Amino acid sequence: MAAEEALTRQRAQRAHADRLATLGVMTATIAHEVRQPLSVILASAQAAQRWLRRPEPNLAQIEQCLDRIVLGGAKAEETVARLRGLAASRSETRGRCALRPLIEETADLLRPELASR
Repeated sequence: MAAEEALTRQRAQRAHADRLATLGVMTATIAHEVRQPLSVILASAQAAQRWLRRPEPNLAQIEQCLDRIVLGGAKAEETVARLRGLAASRSETRGRCALRPLIEETADLLRPELASR
């Protein structure tokens, strides 16, 4: 009886450790996915400031910086929406689906982890 209880405790501890490891991987992936567009936004905003400080600001360059800021914000928003969708509780339904978008989205989420190995 004690051996069974010990085995049950050990399995529960292992399951908990596995969940923590998975959470760590997910956290690193989320951090990378959000950090990348934020870096683009920051660098583009700083570049736009430099273009504005010139004696004759280059409006075309500033517009390009603003376009990159908008795209970076949209990418960050899309990433957060995808992650929220993964965490959302919804009923399972079976049906046909296109595999390519699923594979591409999975690859996008796993790319940072795979690149680090």
